[in-house]
Amino acid sequence: MDLIGRSMPQWRTDLSHVLTALEAGQSLRQSIAPFVHPSIIEELLLVELHGQQVAFLNLLGQRERRRIQYWKKFWQLTSYPIFLGCLLLVMTLYFMQQIPQVNLQAWYIAGMGGLALGLGIGGIYVCAYLHKMHWLIRLPYVGALWRLSIQAQLCFQMGCLLQAGLKITDIIQFFNVNESNFKQQSYQYINHAVIMALRLGLPLPEALKFMGILPKEVQTLFQNGQTSEKIGYELIILSEDLAQTLKQKLLVCLQLLQPILFIFLAIGIVMIYCDFLLPTYQDFGEVTP
Repeated sequence: MDLIGRSMPQWRTDLSHVLTALEAGQSLRQSIAPFVHPSIIEELLLVELHGQQVAFLNLLGQRERRRIQYWKKFWQLTSYPIFLGCLLLVMTLYFMQQIPQVNLQAWYIAGMGGLALGLGIGGIYVCAYLHKMHWLIRLPYVGALWRLSIQAQLCFQMGCLLQAGLKITDIIQFFNVNESNFKQQSYQYINHAVIMALRLGLPLPEALKFMGILPKEVQTLFQNGQTSEKIGYELIILSEDLAQTLKQKLLVCLQLLQPILFIFLAIGIVMIYCDFLLPTYQDFGEVTP
């Protein structure tokens, strides 16, 4: 942390608070809680159960690094189209003031479409903020990306739990004690699965059959007679594959984003020409002797 503080001076104050908390005997989860997203704290809470803290921090670092890269690329690709869109909006408002007799029906439709798009994006953000995962995974394409993210997270955590050799009763007791600390619905899948396995007298690996959100190939792991440690190892490998698949799909989305925005801009320019400029040119033609 001293190295991070020297390389990132803006974090030096926060890191000093973290170091002070660690020296006072607090866990890593407790010491960084004021400075990171609550979802990361929930993941760290489960890490305290299986003990794979180094592996998780490595995974978390890779995930957060990719997230920052995606946001940078997103703004790189959208900044110019957004600027042109704002310019187009200003031109539209100007022409509406100068040519009040123009038919605005198409523009009202376009405005309602833009409003619906904005509400849709806002709704997705609200669902993510409120952890309404069962709503998000039903959305076309966006839901598939969200599902991949949750699958990678659950495969890693379940893999670590299996490798740690924990008993089902230990996991259930842990969830009962920390029930108020788990807000994400993804962890309710784990809780539900281990409860069902306990009721039916099944070992922990077979709890995977009650986690329907996981990929279909997971359901065959416990049927091959492998040990819990081996199944846990394969789940962690699968989580890496799922994260890589998610990365590839997000990159495809980002590559398609700018062309789609330019298509909308082109439609807006054509609408301006047809509704404002073309009628004006026709009026000039009628006036000219």
